[in-house]
Amino acid sequence: MINKNAENIIDVINVSVSRCHEPERVKITSTESPTVPVSRALIEQALFNIIDNALRYSPANTIVTIHVYSQSNNIYIDIKDQGEGIPLKHAHKIFDLFYTTHEDKKSDSGSGLGLAVANGVIRAHQGRIELAHSEIGCLMRIRLPVDGGE
Repeated sequence: MINKNAENIIDVINVSVSRCHEPERVKITSTESPTVPVSRALIEQALFNIIDNALRYSPANTIVTIHVYSQSNNIYIDIKDQGEGIPLKHAHKIFDLFYTTHEDKKSDSGSGLGLAVANGVIRAHQGRIELAHSEIGCLMRIRLPVDGGE
């Protein structure tokens, strides 16, 4: 069982962004400042993994946007980059442990752990992460229940 506390999700996102190698490239928008029951350290790491991927796989002069909103007793966090996106043939595997879409691995490419860890953390919070449709780049959508899934 995960120990959860009511946390302002914008504050958690800001800490995750501050840990990234180019935090100035991230823009956060929200019309509210929602509180959600989470394990702060775990959700912070999951968000960092996703944001770090978005920054890593999008051009250096582009912005990664994070939009936070609530709907139907859930908090949604949309993380969108301006990179090449994830090919459809890889979409169903991206949350698998050690899976990477880059056959020509570079030294700065990931190990295939980040999205798998993020998925596990979010599911442990009774949430969901998915690759959502986007015309440009990649859009990761996270849903976390306002009631903590209880």
